[in-house]
Amino acid sequence: MGRALFGVLGLFLLNILLYCGHAQDALLHIEPNWSPLFNGEKVTFICDSQEGNIADWVYSFNLNDHWTNYRPENTYTLSSLTTGDSGEYQCAASQKSSNVTRRSNKVSLSVSAKPKAQLRKYSPVAGSVTLTCSVGSSSSSRSSSSSSSGWKYFWYKDDKTSEPLKTGDDVLLQSGSFSHSGGGVYWCRGGRGDPVYYTEYSRPVVTNRADVKPNWPEIYSGETITLTCGIEEGGGSEWEYEWRTPDYYTPPHPRGSMMTSSVRGDYSCKGRLKDGASTTEWSDAFTVKTSAAKPKAQLRKYSVGGHVTLTCSVESSSSSSSSGWKYFWYKDDKTSEPLKTGDDVLLQSGSISPSGGGVYWCRGGRGAPVYYTEYSHPVVTNRAVVTLQHDWPEIYSGETITLTCGIEEGGGSEWEYEWRTPDYYTPPNPRESMITSSVRGDYSCKGRLKDGASTTEWSDAFTVKTSDVPQPVLTVSPSWTSPGDSVTLTCSVEPPSAGWRFFWYQAVPELSLNYTYELLVGNTTGTEQDSYILHGQTHTAGYVCRAGRGDPVFYTLYSDVKFVWSGGEFVHTFIFLHKRINVLFVLTLFVLCVSPNDVFSGVNPAASLTVSPHRLQHFSTESLSLSCEGNSTEWKVMKADESGFMSSCSYWGQMTGSTCNTDTRASSGVYWCESATQSSNAANITTHNPEEAASSSVFLLLLVVGLVSGVLLIILLLLILCCYRKSKASSLSRSQRTNQSPATDHMINQGETQDGHYAALLHGDSCLYETIRGSGQCEPGTNDEPEESDYQNVMMETAAGTSSTTDHVVQYE
Repeated sequence: MGRALFGVLGLFLLNILLYCGHAQDALLHIEPNWSPLFNGEKVTFICDSQEGNIADWVYSFNLNDHWTNYRPENTYTLSSLTTGDSGEYQCAASQKSSNVTRRSNKVSLSVSAKPKAQLRKYSPVAGSVTLTCSVGSSSSSRSSSSSSSGWKYFWYKDDKTSEPLKTGDDVLLQSGSFSHSGGGVYWCRGGRGDPVYYTEYSRPVVTNRADVKPNWPEIYSGETITLTCGIEEGGGSEWEYEWRTPDYYTPPHPRGSMMTSSVRGDYSCKGRLKDGASTTEWSDAFTVKTSAAKPKAQLRKYSVGGHVTLTCSVESSSSSSSSGWKYFWYKDDKTSEPLKTGDDVLLQSGSISPSGGGVYWCRGGRGAPVYYTEYSHPVVTNRAVVTLQHDWPEIYSGETITLTCGIEEGGGSEWEYEWRTPDYYTPPNPRESMITSSVRGDYSCKGRLKDGASTTEWSDAFTVKTSDVPQPVLTVSPSWTSPGDSVTLTCSVEPPSAGWRFFWYQAVPELSLNYTYELLVGNTTGTEQDSYILHGQTHTAGYVCRAGRGDPVFYTLYSDVKFVWSGGEFVHTFIFLHKRINVLFVLTLFVLCVSPNDVFSGVNPAASLTVSPHRLQHFSTESLSLSCEGNSTEWKVMKADESGFMSSCSYWGQMTGSTCNTDTRASSGVYWCESATQSSNAANITTHNPEEAASSSVFLLLLVVGLVSGVLLIILLLLILCCYRKSKASSLSRSQRTNQSPATDHMINQGETQDGHYAALLHGDSCLYETIRGSGQCEPGTNDEPEESDYQNVMMETAAGTSSTTDHVVQYE
């Protein structure tokens, strides 16, 4: 028994020592830490052992001298406070691993009844109202606790049960004050915490402003006015009104207007809600001042970017901007009826943008009956516009132009004109147009009424920009013609412009490289169309064109010379490219051996070009001899290369008399002869490398051998067929063969003809060989060559196979 008592006493002493040594080691605080707290708010106690892992501790809370059981959570929450929850609170933290217990500090908690927000109205600046919401009994307590109380403020307008106003409605929830954006009845209340704890609503406050209307600064002698007490944004509320005048004060009554006959002095009013004690502030004082002189309206004109605005005003000795004036506008005659709103006139506004040019007056008016000012002076609103006589997008250096000053909607008014040019200024004169010779710069004008000082604005500047004189481009179609063909000439000017007429010329050659230009027949005044058709073209000729416009006529440069080539009927060749071998497939097998009369036929017997060697296909290593013939003693040989560049023989050869000999290398191009009066036919000469020609010759030889072999095979088959069918003498055989069908007869004659061709080829092979080598032309009669007509027939039949064969058989027999 004594030993047990001793143990209990020891444990008690140990706990006392632990308590004495560790009572203040734990830390207790509450959230939110607001003072005071109110009925219904939520508070949380937090106990901090300040040592080790939180999970190693258990916690107990003393709530008004009642300890809770130990538990692992270090927080304790009272969800809805009451005034009975006031008192001192403490916590204890016990470490599970060592049985060490630490007690915290004591925290006092004060709980009060639910507060009511206080709403006050201030007018720090005349006409400005500021509302202030607070939670607290006095301004001193409000100032001392507002920063730590956590209150936010919620504002309500017209109906306290509505949704609170948002920040966008000029409300700052963290602030207890705001300047309202409009009149009305306002409430407020405070709130804090999550979920939000709200105070009671404040009493309502009226922020509507009273205003005396009309609020013009001056009253003129004889003017009768009516003053009205207006409640800004009064909504549906019912108001009573009080007035203060220079002579008396009125008690509240439902009439919001009063009439006075220009009694000098200050007038003010305020509104009171019929169902409450809230009132507006007294309105600003309206001072009635009478003046003896009748005012005169002032009319001003403003122009921005060609847009005219008229402003009418009535000058006043007061600086107030709202004088109550309406404005009446008159056009062309100030004694006419005023313009209506449909005429782009707003009577309440001092400015209009007239829809048309004219002479305008204005005057002001206000009140009922209307009191009018004097008329303003007249103002002209017509626009001046500088126009070019012709609608040309570009003006060229040296071109003479006419500029006209036009007055839009000038009506029957008589005008004088002023001009500003890059070089000078003209005084007013009755001439509306001016002529200038393309001087670069800005031109503007304005009009002035002859019977008054009113003028238009200066017109927008018309900028004269000059460009270099253009050169047209001439195209011809077709460029190669047969005798009697029609040719279309087309002349284009860049950029295309209205007003051009086109003039057409033939280029007449001179002995030098130059040309003189002669107008085509019937083309003295030019054509409006940019094309011209030449009918019955029979010879090579060059043409140029140019364009002109205006009076006097301004001409463009001449175009470059473009030629229409007349070269006769040429034998056509085609070039095929196959991998590395350039194969020249000649539809007419012996084109390289024919005479120049076979290659082309001249279309102008009076002037002709002869090419030697006599062909259009040449090797690039050989020279050419070009001879001119015709009714002239002096000739020059011309060439146009693939790029269109023209040059005479003196640039690439040597001219001796009427013959031009090229240098060591010939080049591709169109060649023709010119004298002072005529041009010859043209030859389109093409040059090739010898390697290409050699490859073509090999293919040509193989082609000939193949054709001959095919002909021999057909003849052999026909002979076998004939031998099989022969049963009579040769005379009878001839008669039977005569009676055969046309198709069989054609086959036999074709075989005979092919046999004749083969013979011709055997006789002419040396000519073909010489042509491939490029050593010169074949002379008639050599190597037992057949006559020219037979030779041509052989060529045509071999290439096309379409000629009749009977005649050829007769010839070869």
